[in-house]
Amino acid sequence: MRSNAYVKAPAPTLARLAAPEVGGALGALDAAAVLRYARGLRHKRWDDVRATVPLSTRISPTLGARYQAWLAAHPPAAQDTVLPPGAAEALRALPALTHDLADDPGEASWAADLLAFETLRACARADGQPRTLHTQVAVHQLVDELHAGLLPVDPPRDPHRYAFEGASVRVSRRT
Repeated sequence: MRSNAYVKAPAPTLARLAAPEVGGALGALDAAAVLRYARGLRHKRWDDVRATVPLSTRISPTLGARYQAWLAAHPPAAQDTVLPPGAAEALRALPALTHDLADDPGEASWAADLLAFETLRACARADGQPRTLHTQVAVHQLVDELHAGLLPVDPPRDPHRYAFEGASVRVSRRT
């Protein structure tokens, strides 16, 4: 919400966002308080996403900044979902974040696959909807190594297909 219009004229900008009977009340809000509240909401969204993809945040220290930049340009609309907030938001941001990670030579070559794996697994567990993922590395093995406290470096190309169905993950090798 930190647009130039809002900073220059907070009351009219907020008033345009609501029905006339609510616009006046919104326009009377202190701009600094609204911006502080918005920052808090953005941080809470990141905290929810981070809790959903803990291994990805461990291997990609830039993931939080990437997400925050994406969120600033893509504010969420209200939605009704059975997914928890972190999983829903990770799923919403997944295409952009995996693209950014895959295009960055400073990131692990498998960072995008790990992010997709964690996100899709969390979503399938939460809502029971089947989801699939095709990867260029054996992400399930990387997950095991990360849980063991190891940091995989340059895993071999080993294409896999993952089918997330509820709490289960089916793994098959692709040729």
